[in-house]
Amino acid sequence: MTAVVHCLEVWRHYLLVGFIIIKLLAAPKLAWFQDVESMLNHHLAGLLGLGSLSWAGHLKYHFLMNRDLLAQLYPSFAEGATPFFTLNWSKYSDFITFSGGLDPVTGGLWLTDIAHHHLAIAILFLIAGHMYWGIGHGLKDILEAHKGPFTGQGHKGLYEILTTSWHAQLSLNLAMLGSLTIIVVHHMYSMPPYPYLATDYGTQLSLFTHHMWIGGFLIVGAAAHAAIFMVRDYDPTTRYNDLLDRVLRHRDAIISHLNWACIFLGFHSFGLYIHNDTMSALGRPQDMFSDTAIQLQPVFAQWIQIQNTHALAPSATAPGGVLFARSSRLIPDKANLGFRFPCDGPGRGGTCQVSAWDHVFLGLFWDSAVWGRISDQGVVTHITGGNLCASQVIQSYGSSLSAYGLFLLGAHFVWVFRLMFLFSGRGYWQELIESIVWAHNKLKVAPATQPRALSIVQGRALPFFFFLLWTPILAIERSILAIEWIWALGLKILEKIP
Repeated sequence: MTAVVHCLEVWRHYLLVGFIIIKLLAAPKLAWFQDVESMLNHHLAGLLGLGSLSWAGHLKYHFLMNRDLLAQLYPSFAEGATPFFTLNWSKYSDFITFSGGLDPVTGGLWLTDIAHHHLAIAILFLIAGHMYWGIGHGLKDILEAHKGPFTGQGHKGLYEILTTSWHAQLSLNLAMLGSLTIIVVHHMYSMPPYPYLATDYGTQLSLFTHHMWIGGFLIVGAAAHAAIFMVRDYDPTTRYNDLLDRVLRHRDAIISHLNWACIFLGFHSFGLYIHNDTMSALGRPQDMFSDTAIQLQPVFAQWIQIQNTHALAPSATAPGGVLFARSSRLIPDKANLGFRFPCDGPGRGGTCQVSAWDHVFLGLFWDSAVWGRISDQGVVTHITGGNLCASQVIQSYGSSLSAYGLFLLGAHFVWVFRLMFLFSGRGYWQELIESIVWAHNKLKVAPATQPRALSIVQGRALPFFFFLLWTPILAIERSILAIEWIWALGLKILEKIP
């Protein structure tokens, strides 16, 4: 609660200062926003440097008014600022520490370690905030000096893009802020900064969910504004052979590799479920992948597996919308059609849902894989009961719930059948197929017949067959179990008939 109150206080001051600047002084002109080096210096030194310094030294008001109370906790406070100005900084080692680990009482990081960390960060950012002046490094010179054998002209022209295109600058800011949000929340549960947060599981889960959703929205928003920049502001005639031009020329390879990674992880993850389902149905729990049987713990799995769900699908879909925002093989004049456009008619294969806007929608769609619901009373009910391995569907084998498991499978079939009419995904798969065709052409294993965009019937049939591809094993297993359950129920009924 203290952190929430502190955040509200900071926001109140930000709003007050912003009101004074805009209303009482003057609204900033366009040239003010285009002075990116001054903006960078102020953000580094003011926002990050002074912000970290104030965070490290922030104390509640009664501590400032009662130094004796603080000196009882940290004796060096009794000497005030004298050790600082006399360079006797070792005196402050009682509250500027490097203990490492977690406080065994609170389960969180040591408060003195946090203060030390933010103090060091503040010094670094305060120094960095004075580097990008005329006497230091010019941002434009730094970017244009990045040249190599694989980057052509390097970052030449990037400075002009960021100073003339609002969408390019906003896209970069959203991507960095979204990534930072996700990184912070992963550190927040692995290294709890607040006392007793490690044992407050409800708060920890809420913080993680909150920040993951924010990070997902920001990253998808970054892709949206990057696509708008590509459609409205990008000029290919002035960007020849720079880094962005080379990325666009390699877009098929990039999307192919992203799709390959997603397909690889998807099939292997689903293979684990098939294996566990089969072993559970055969009554061999010792052969399942779990913490109590076969432990599957690849390197860094504890930290990155939960991230894959939110990151992989949007990170493969959204870049497709950006890289194919101006053109594709079926629609070479996408740049003239704009950020969002409807179906392009049957003349070019009945192309639908291929605009950059549709890719943003698809990225949000795959990002919103929510396995739960909220009741009218505000209670969150998860389909797995909080533990995927303990969910009733997986544990329904060989029990009286096996038929209900089959019913649930049928309900999901109805859901997918309805979904394929709501969202066919033809545009997304069209771009995917184009990338696959490119990969086959590179390997010289492509057929003479080249695919066109999916028709409406094909687009609706695709999720239908996708569902059928992965359900036969489960359907057969649960059908057999359902028949056994019905047979046993029939025998019990017959036994009760006189």
